[in-house]
Amino acid sequence: SLVMFSDAPIYPPYLEDIEQTGAQVLLKIRWRNYVVVACDSTTAERLRSKPYVRAVQPTSAVMRPQTTVTEIPPTLRAEEYRYGDAAAQLRMLNIPELHRIGLSGDNVLIGIIDTGFRWRSHQALSSTTIVAEFDFINNDTITENQANDHPNQDSHGTVVMSVLAGWYPDSLIGVAPCARYILAKTENIASERRIEEDAYAAALEWMEAWGVDVVNTSLGYSRFDSTETQYSDGSLDGTTTIVANAVIEATRRGVVCVVAAGNDGDAPGTISSPGDVESAITVGAVADTLLSIPRFTSRGPTADGRLKPDVAALGVNVRSTSNASPTAFGYGSGTSLATPLVAGSAALLLQAFPELRPAQIKSLLQLHASHHTMPNTAVGYGVPDVLASATAWNILCSPPIALPRGDSTIVALAVRSNTAIQSVEMLDDYGFSRRLIAAPPFYWTQLPASTDTARVAFVVFDEYRSRRIPPSGYLALSLRDTTLPCRYHPEQITLATVDKHTEKHTAQPLALPVEAPMLTIPQDLHPTHARVYDMTGRLRVTIPLADSATTLLLPRLEGGAYFVVFSGTQSHVSLLVLLY
Repeated sequence: SLVMFSDAPIYPPYLEDIEQTGAQVLLKIRWRNYVVVACDSTTAERLRSKPYVRAVQPTSAVMRPQTTVTEIPPTLRAEEYRYGDAAAQLRMLNIPELHRIGLSGDNVLIGIIDTGFRWRSHQALSSTTIVAEFDFINNDTITENQANDHPNQDSHGTVVMSVLAGWYPDSLIGVAPCARYILAKTENIASERRIEEDAYAAALEWMEAWGVDVVNTSLGYSRFDSTETQYSDGSLDGTTTIVANAVIEATRRGVVCVVAAGNDGDAPGTISSPGDVESAITVGAVADTLLSIPRFTSRGPTADGRLKPDVAALGVNVRSTSNASPTAFGYGSGTSLATPLVAGSAALLLQAFPELRPAQIKSLLQLHASHHTMPNTAVGYGVPDVLASATAWNILCSPPIALPRGDSTIVALAVRSNTAIQSVEMLDDYGFSRRLIAAPPFYWTQLPASTDTARVAFVVFDEYRSRRIPPSGYLALSLRDTTLPCRYHPEQITLATVDKHTEKHTAQPLALPVEAPMLTIPQDLHPTHARVYDMTGRLRVTIPLADSATTLLLPRLEGGAYFVVFSGTQSHVSLLVLLY
């Protein structure tokens, strides 16, 4: 109905009685069934005694949050992803530190060339952004199993994809869950034929035409079925095989090609192709956090004597999906599982620094890896520290963050460097600049939301370098909408109350679920009660608090923004809370 009970006018006899007390009725709000009046405190007390009056609240006392003793600058803290059993494989590469500041592959296009992909039906993959997919075996756009496929045809590719793109908190988080993906099915598991190399080359050309940034190849070619023509000794020199030449051409065009070393170890010279290509990033396997070397990982050198592999990652008991059910997970081993860990790392570097070229990414990963001082033919330069690789290139910055708060907006940037950050400044297109407040790794300021959009740039200084975001021009940043890095949610950003005398921080959520809105009471305040106001300044509820209380469960309220004011004997703390 377009007309509801709340559209009825406020009951006229009530209004007449209010005016007879001497109060002047200024505003009538029928949807909420209240009026705003002008009166003195004696009249207000008289109105409180009326049987039809639920509450009387002074409007001027609650239009702004109180900060009489305690200041509450917003200190942003991003919670770590809930990696589940995938934590070990990512922490070995220092990936969570990049995820924490909002780098998870956004705007990077990753190609995967493999056996097929059952991504639509698995809940850890169904939300992945797929740009395109093609089956180069059957010449169609279906990369999952078809009627004529072996039952396990798409298993290998799906497992590899999950290490890169998986998103199922508490079970599996991939290296680059926010990247876009392009998928090619080229490998028939029923045989090992030379035509699969041709399919691989066609797939790589197709992906390059789509503008792919990084390609993962957890495949390798060295021996074929007995009916096929074999490569001669010395062919795995990085320039002879069909797949090697395809990778050379793709790298020349700016594609970062990350390929598996193979599982034919532990004899020397067992690297498969295209792992033999000089410009490729060839990945070996380690077995655990002690960097033990599993026997299966293929060794270099190449046929022409070059060091391979280039780097390594966990290749034993790697957490991945399983095709057993839409929510099944398992573990896999092999350089096939180590390779997507490194391919995703390359994607994060490209998100942070789009200017990087394939050779630069390879060099950064090598120079900041576990065995960089003594590389060998089993793991190359070792397991990379991707955070160190990134900060060695330049100052690392998150995507900008915007958090509207009524008539203003918090604008923030997360920053990391290998030396101390000296300052972060924000410029607007009128030439004005302001220095952001430090709350490492975040730096923030507060802008009046007088316009919908602000055109800004950030300049970050460490002890030796500076970096401008963007390099030229300005970003159009919405001041009306919440802007967070991909896969972040408002409840992952917290507000810290800071006592200006003790500098003690108390983390408080900015956003809470409507079903269970639990707040932590600020430490050392010992409030006697809490009041909850809506954004019009109306008191919604007053909650008494025991001396020993450490948490506050808010009553059920509709979704929206509220001020929660904790009142103690000597101070007040006001928190802006979003119920969703």
